[in-house]
Amino acid sequence: MDREDLEQEAEIIKLECLDKYDPSYKCSFNTYFNMCLNSHFKDLYRTKCNQVEMCKLIDNTVKTSRKVMIDYSLLNDIELKIVNLIIKGYSYKEIAKILNKNEKYIDNKMYKIRYQNKISYIYC
Repeated sequence: MDREDLEQEAEIIKLECLDKYDPSYKCSFNTYFNMCLNSHFKDLYRTKCNQVEMCKLIDNTVKTSRKVMIDYSLLNDIELKIVNLIIKGYSYKEIAKILNKNEKYIDNKMYKIRYQNKISYIYC
């Protein structure tokens, strides 16, 4: 995010705080606003870091590297393990052995991940 985006986010939070602030909170509006702003930017940072990560994913079918965006919030535990192992460079066969699954299971999971748009390929 650039500076203008951050300033715009701050203005939005300020307006929300003006609507929600109650003097019975036992703090000044400025303190309340700063707490909300701080919390919002921490949440925004966590969301950006956790949900979407740029990386290289090895596509096992065509043996090429592509840049992808991964929405980790959509992945279940097994999908997360598989994707993380693929990112580390493991083949479907190696992943199957590590997870005590067969190779077709891994292939099916990756197909499902791609089909459900949990991974978006970026062609640059």
